[in-house]
Amino acid sequence: MARLSGLHIMNLSGSFYRCWQQRSKKLLSDIQDGTFAKDFLLEMSSGAQVHFKAMRKLASEHPAEVTGAEIRKLYSWNNEGKLLNN
Repeated sequence: MARLSGLHIMNLSGSFYRCWQQRSKKLLSDIQDGTFAKDFLLEMSSGAQVHFKAMRKLASEHPAEVTGAEIRKLYSWNNEGKLLNN
């Protein structure tokens, strides 16, 4: 088991770690040199927000989000199915 930023991560293979590390370095570089902000502002000002909407859709389809939506339906604040009272 490897230790990374206080989190225990099981089966952190070398190739996965290198890929993650490279992507993190690229993202940090884009933030530091202003590329991220420039691209973000250009996309937001265009009104189309193609990349933003695509990333939001991709995130909403993640298995954790799908499961979360199913679980949230069970709580009383939803008024649908009220299986769990809080």
